[in-house]
Amino acid sequence: MSSVAKALAILEAMALSDGRSIGVSDIANATDMPKSTAHRLLKAMEQRGFVGRDGAKYKVGVRSLQLSSVARFSQYAVLMDHAIPAMEWLFERTHETVHLGVLDGTHTLYLEKVNARGGCRISTRVGRWVPAEHTPIGRVLLAYGDLADEPPLNRQAWISAVRTKGALAGRHSTQPEFVGVAAPVRLACRDFSVAALSVDGPANRFDPVRHAGLVQEAAARLMRRAAPYLEGTA
Repeated sequence: MSSVAKALAILEAMALSDGRSIGVSDIANATDMPKSTAHRLLKAMEQRGFVGRDGAKYKVGVRSLQLSSVARFSQYAVLMDHAIPAMEWLFERTHETVHLGVLDGTHTLYLEKVNARGGCRISTRVGRWVPAEHTPIGRVLLAYGDLADEPPLNRQAWISAVRTKGALAGRHSTQPEFVGVAAPVRLACRDFSVAALSVDGPANRFDPVRHAGLVQEAAARLMRRAAPYLEGTA
């Protein structure tokens, strides 16, 4: 692995730390590299501003934050530019947290989030990766992912539910106090989703099944806005 690849692996590990400062040993373990190598690269990245010091630990630096500010010019720019109206429409009707996510390998990458100030404390953040199987939005993305191989039994159930009902409700595996319902954002001419929308809330007050129609409508609204740009007909 080249030094550049190792430095990027360190940044990925820090991105998955949910904003916490991490020590050299933890970074070395997360990236499967010698501690001395991790320390050398961290020092070089610190000099360029990509990481900063927090005592004996490291955190994301100013240069990394500057890079994050241009995320709207990434390959997801069209989705992000057109998502907010549909997400706000859904939030106004549910008053619960609304997410836009895409599949990145076996993880969900959160692109946008709309919630009320001081609302429910579901620990999701824009730019964060979460194992896709842990959340309703991730399960929908997996259901419309690459079906070249025979999917495992649990995914077959998700595929059946999403393709029959158009949405999938369920509980968050790592935050069982939260439930949600998600729907795919997909082009009519393609059999996979380019993204998914979800609305999520506390299990003690939010009925995800009752809101399935709303999240489907929000996904359709987003697709109507974004489709001409994604299909190259705008």
